[in-house]
Amino acid sequence: MAMIRMGDVELWETRPGVWIRVMIDERVGSRQVALVRGKLAPGAVLPLHYHDVEEAFTVISGEGLSEIGGECFRLAAGDALLIPASAHHQLRNPSASEDLVFAACFPANRLVLHPVQPGG
Repeated sequence: MAMIRMGDVELWETRPGVWIRVMIDERVGSRQVALVRGKLAPGAVLPLHYHDVEEAFTVISGEGLSEIGGECFRLAAGDALLIPASAHHQLRNPSASEDLVFAACFPANRLVLHPVQPGG
């Protein structure tokens, strides 16, 4: 068992306005699951990408717009998505003033983000 406090986990900016903390993965002894907590600043975008595995995603606070396989979803706190393996998806914070805070769960040791090039 492991207890992880958010303040003990490094926060890193993956691109302007997009911050990620890997809360649970093999570094804390997990063999089957990884948990990521993220934040998008107002107007920030996590661009189109995909993973080789399913992603379970939930909004903790704020609102977001997600596109998954060409279908658009408006998200609010408490909403969740199950994103299929290999589905192209992106996330946008449309707010001018409020952060979008989310959590995502993946099979452990399998979290690889594959960017999708424009037109790809």
